[in-house]
Amino acid sequence: MARSPRTAQHSIEMSPPTNYFSGLVSAVQERDGYMSLVSSFGVLSEFLPLLLSNVPYQVTQTLDVHLVSTWIPVGIMAAMVLIIVGSFIVPWPPFPADVRTIAGTAYYVCDSQLIQNMVASNFTPTQPPGEKYTFGEMMGLSGTRRVGVDTEGNIPVTERDSLLQLYERARR
Repeated sequence: MARSPRTAQHSIEMSPPTNYFSGLVSAVQERDGYMSLVSSFGVLSEFLPLLLSNVPYQVTQTLDVHLVSTWIPVGIMAAMVLIIVGSFIVPWPPFPADVRTIAGTAYYVCDSQLIQNMVASNFTPTQPPGEKYTFGEMMGLSGTRRVGVDTEGNIPVTERDSLLQLYERARR
C-alpha cells in the first residue's frame, strides 16, 4: 500500500501468513523477494531433523551419507544466519506504531474517512467494489497530519512526506 493503492482484498482484509508454507505462497504472489527467501529457508528448516538424525556416525552407515547429513544442515543454518544479518541491512520503512496490536491498528485508522464510511454503513463488512486503500502520511479529517490507512482519493496524501519517500530516505 505504500507504493500504490490496493483494493480491500489485497490490503486491509489480508491476514498475514501463519507458517512458512503459506508465507512462501504469499511472497510469490506479492513478488516479495526477501519474504520468499525467508519463507523458503523456513521450509528447508523443516527437513533439518531428518538430516540431523543421520549425523552420529554408525558402523552400518557410509562416510558419504554422514558427511552429506552433516554439511547440508550446516549450510542451511549458515544461510539462515546470513538472512538474519541481512534483516538488519534491509531498509524498513519507519512505522510509528506496531500494526500487530489492537492499539496500533486503531492508531492507523483513527481520524480517517474509512471509519466515517463504516459508521455511515452501520458497520456492515461490505466495501464498495473497486475502492482502494492507501498507506502513508496524510491529512486526517480533523485537519492534522497523520500516518495511517485511508481510502484513496478522500484524503489528500501529502506529497513531501509520503511513506515511499521516507522509505527511500531510509535506504540512503
